[in-house]
Amino acid sequence: MTKKIFLYSLGFLLLFFIEAVFRPISVFGVSPMYVLCGVSAMGILEKEKFGAIFGLIFGLLCDFTGGSLFGSQALVFMITGFIAGTLSEITLSKSFFSTLVITASSIIVFGGLKSLFYIVLNEEEPLSVLLYIMLPKFLLTLPFSVLIYFMLKFLQKISAPNRERKKRKKW
Repeated sequence: MTKKIFLYSLGFLLLFFIEAVFRPISVFGVSPMYVLCGVSAMGILEKEKFGAIFGLIFGLLCDFTGGSLFGSQALVFMITGFIAGTLSEITLSKSFFSTLVITASSIIVFGGLKSLFYIVLNEEEPLSVLLYIMLPKFLLTLPFSVLIYFMLKFLQKISAPNRERKKRKKW
């Protein structure tokens, strides 16, 4: 169990540094939300507690480096991880398509609320916020959610105990 938590933490630290420090991809000053993709995948692959805890911890780290309201990303990531884990137990399959659905809905709902506050506080036009903030964030984040899902799936596979790996090889 500690090996699994350690490997997931290293993976999430990588995602955090890519999102908060390096930012290799940016369109109109908007970059993908790598940690949100990881939290969605974590909730799908593991249980809702893992998704919520990793969402809270790495959401707080993103809040420390971001310029938004402190605690907002932690709350959003925690809720996303919990909902992803709960839905994967009830209705959704544990696939990358489910991760896409959870990530897309999180970006639309929470990004829409954030954009609404931005429009009200800064008196911006809604169409410009939609075209220059929401749409690029949505289109940049979704392809990375597939890559991050498979990265976490790989970490899940190598962190499984030997007896579980032997059972998987038989099938």
